[in-house]
Amino acid sequence: MRNSCRETEEEFIQEQRRLSNRILELISESLGLKRSFMEDHFEYKGVLVVNFYPPCPQPDLAMGIQKHSDFGLLTLLLQDTVPGLQVRKDGKWITVKPIEGALVVNVGDQVQVRASKHVSPSLILSFIWS
Repeated sequence: MRNSCRETEEEFIQEQRRLSNRILELISESLGLKRSFMEDHFEYKGVLVVNFYPPCPQPDLAMGIQKHSDFGLLTLLLQDTVPGLQVRKDGKWITVKPIEGALVVNVGDQVQVRASKHVSPSLILSFIWS
């Protein structure tokens, strides 16, 4: 990787880590937990993942990750114009209209599992900022 690209990526990852840590502090506080609750219970293993999902000609034959689940701690997603995010309402999955440039913060399964021992799991959700 060229140095200029590497430096930009490293800076991006540092900023993403700062943002993630702040969001986790705010989630902890909003659930009535100690501000450092998430940091005290999880070792940060931030990963930068870039995904591109082209149309699949035979989706019934494709294998992938579990639908409607985010196994990690947090996922930060900068939205474009392509729909994909869904929310569950009245027992049905509804596609959310994307807001280009919005930052979507998905609270992952790990937060739900750990925090549900201290608060109602129904309080854990996703946030969208634009």
